[in-house]
Amino acid sequence: MRGLRIWAALLTTVFSWDSAPAGVVINEIFYHAPDDVEDLEYIELHNTADQPIDLAGWKFTKGPRHVFPPDTKITANGFLVLCRNQDRFKEAYGFAANGTFDRPLSNQGERIELSDSHGDKVDSVKYSDAPPWPAGPDGYSASLERITPSADGELPQNWAASPLSDDGLRPAGTPGKQNANFSPTLPPVISAVKFTPASPLPGQEVRVEADVRDPGGVGEVNLRYRVVDSGSETEETPLPMTTISEQRFAATIPAQSANRIIRFRVQAKGRKGAVRFYPAAHEPRPALSCLVHAAFEPGKIPLGLVVNIGEAEFKAAEQRRNNPDRGGFDEEGQMRLMARMMLASGMDVASAWLELTLNQNAAFGTVQELRPVFAAKLSDQDKLIGKTLEDPNLKDRMKDVPNLVKAFHTGLSDAIKPHLDEQQRAKFLEWQREKINAAAAPPQWGPVAMLKQMVNLEGAYFFLSIRTDTTEAQLQRLQSIYRSALQKRGELAHMAGAIMQQQGDWADLQEKISALEADTEKELKPLLTAEQERAFGQWRNQSNFFMAGRGGAKLPTRPQGGSAFIFVDPETKKAELFDFVNVTERSGGYKVRFHKDRPLRGMTTINLIFEYNDRFVLAEPLAYEVYRRAGNAAELTDFVRLWIDGKPLGYHLLVEQPNKAFLRRNKLKDDGNLYKILWYEHGVVGQHEKKTNRHSGHGDLVQLIEVLEKAGADEQWTVIKKHFNVEQVINYFAVNMCLSHWDGFFNNYFTYHDVSGSGKWEMYPWDQDKTWGFHDGIQQDEVFYDMPLTFGMAGDVPPGWPKDRPPPRGFGAGAAWWRPAGWFSGPLLSNPHLRKHFLARTKEILETIYTAEVFFPIIDAMGDRLNEEVRIRAHAMKEDPDRASERLQKNLRSLKDHLTKRRNFLLEQQEIREAGKFDRAALR
Repeated sequence: MRGLRIWAALLTTVFSWDSAPAGVVINEIFYHAPDDVEDLEYIELHNTADQPIDLAGWKFTKGPRHVFPPDTKITANGFLVLCRNQDRFKEAYGFAANGTFDRPLSNQGERIELSDSHGDKVDSVKYSDAPPWPAGPDGYSASLERITPSADGELPQNWAASPLSDDGLRPAGTPGKQNANFSPTLPPVISAVKFTPASPLPGQEVRVEADVRDPGGVGEVNLRYRVVDSGSETEETPLPMTTISEQRFAATIPAQSANRIIRFRVQAKGRKGAVRFYPAAHEPRPALSCLVHAAFEPGKIPLGLVVNIGEAEFKAAEQRRNNPDRGGFDEEGQMRLMARMMLASGMDVASAWLELTLNQNAAFGTVQELRPVFAAKLSDQDKLIGKTLEDPNLKDRMKDVPNLVKAFHTGLSDAIKPHLDEQQRAKFLEWQREKINAAAAPPQWGPVAMLKQMVNLEGAYFFLSIRTDTTEAQLQRLQSIYRSALQKRGELAHMAGAIMQQQGDWADLQEKISALEADTEKELKPLLTAEQERAFGQWRNQSNFFMAGRGGAKLPTRPQGGSAFIFVDPETKKAELFDFVNVTERSGGYKVRFHKDRPLRGMTTINLIFEYNDRFVLAEPLAYEVYRRAGNAAELTDFVRLWIDGKPLGYHLLVEQPNKAFLRRNKLKDDGNLYKILWYEHGVVGQHEKKTNRHSGHGDLVQLIEVLEKAGADEQWTVIKKHFNVEQVINYFAVNMCLSHWDGFFNNYFTYHDVSGSGKWEMYPWDQDKTWGFHDGIQQDEVFYDMPLTFGMAGDVPPGWPKDRPPPRGFGAGAAWWRPAGWFSGPLLSNPHLRKHFLARTKEILETIYTAEVFFPIIDAMGDRLNEEVRIRAHAMKEDPDRASERLQKNLRSLKDHLTKRRNFLLEQQEIREAGKFDRAALR
């Protein structure tokens, strides 16, 4: 509503659309690139005159700084582009800009003013990221385009979002050419749109009203609407809007049946032919929406309904329903993973490409000819794997894998035959025979296969060298880099074999693999363009072996999502509709991404988690509650009774995703570096997945860890106090210790560096399902409560580890719950100064927060909320409801049992007994 009031005020006070004299105008602004890549920003000027204009001595007097040098001219009806970084701009748009400006544009908005050589203002605009300015340019990939160059640039109504990129990651915009939104006359302005009722009942009409203004006269106004449901969307139906008062128009959408979404927009045409839509087509939400529904009756938890409207989204969800795989490694999940591995290994398009282009050293011309062939075969491989995994008789289908592999290779050899000479064909057929024979034999997990999964050089080389923008010089260098890397990886086979025989040093192998990856990455960095590097980073994040086969089809996120999410509050019973959102599958559930100007309870991304073990769903939200009560920022959680396209799935756990919205909600600056720690990667860089400012690298993290590892105890304490929010990280480690969270020191957390404010690092919990007394090797009815106080610190060893051997550096040795020290926990918890405060704070939490008096009522309340839900989910999962209820009560007792035993265990430890009072002042 605030945006509508601002818009109305502007219309009444600045309603001047008179044409300006021909000249130079600010025509396009790219102010907020995806992922905040400031180097992609640009400003475009446009000469509306029919004569060239000399810009020598002109400059920006507000906003970016740039003085136009002598002999700078802008041609008649031409364009001139200034950018932030020439190299990045040329990579993105294929041509060089005319110059650069010296500082980034504000993502929130600012005034840009262009003055001539006499200092007289030529043109200016004060753009914003808030209504009535368009949302598409605010990080969704669009630029801010001027609609009518001759109309006032100060009017928000004279600017619109350029078309968005397909994935929202690549920059869009139209630099150097006519804007996509260009109109010779300014279209009518549409404002003050409202519709009633906001949540229509079945059989109830929806009345839509809007103000439409145009000094030249309004020609016609139409309301255009669609009715959508899971997997379906009607054609857009136009309805004439009639005048109900001066410049106010209205139309009525016919009544619809229950559980339908109405999407609608207003179209206005001026008498001079200019047309405007509200909302605009290139906005992240290109239509207004309302939900037609009868009364909802939630239980004691919210309802969540996902409606997959887009064809791809609906089919992916349908595939998942037909082949349920919640991400656990039950018998079906293991079979699915094994089938995927057998097919991918047997067909192995990447290795075939490597054989031809690297081992046989095909000429660059041949490589160019083979690129589209292999791109098509990669698509065929993915489709064949997907189709095979969809088969309801997967166990029988796996017997046919050798024939599938043989047929695939026959098709591949036929496709590439015209592009190879006789010698190349003979060598390739010999290589193929080995692959086909291997597929016919029982699958084996040997050291070579193990190493290929740990460091996928074939896939990396394939991804980089098949790209059409990889030049001949780049290809030659890539071949050299990967020949060397493959040789070094082969030299590690004996170590991998020894480990498989339980005789080798797993930590040593991990270190050598980390060194190999780091050396390869170091050689690639100067070779790749920024776009190639970005795409390669994305490929690496999506191609990890450990995540393969753990769910249905994965869909990319787009600025205009193809799904809707409906959230029903149990108290108000009101439904909130979030339309055009992205709903993607994740291991064991779903991820919902909202638009940043329309979050759910302040959250822009949520995870809806289904756990194969009910206990995890109870432990995780309770864990976050302990962190919050201890003063540590933690994710919001709730339970949601979930439907996907009308199919009930029972209750899921809702967990907020740590991101910029999470930082803002916790009153932190959102421009810092946020990292997610990964358990399955190696090395400092590999294990820390950067979630913000991904283009700026890991330099701050690497430097901090190097300083921590080299410093002595006193110097290290000085470093810790300077670079960490010490009380916050102590809280994090102390709560982990109280919860027996063996999985939260080495991994399972986010870390954040406030680069523009305090300069401090903080830590936030993540993936807390295996807290409150559970670990992967625990026996039924047991509770894990005796994790030692030394856990997580440098020098800690698994129980029973020989005293004459140094502690292992990788996990997999000793107890099932044991992990090595983390990058932060190792040096911080072993520092004698910090450890004193850590022990005192742990004791304080045990005495005041992690107590039966505080948490037993919380556990009981959780059980009360879920009593009905476990039975509903049991029906949905075709399980005995009574058995599900018994399991709930058993799990609730287990949580209380852990709290009691863990408190007693820790309070009896000598270090805790001797700990003093926690002194916050001493941490400053």
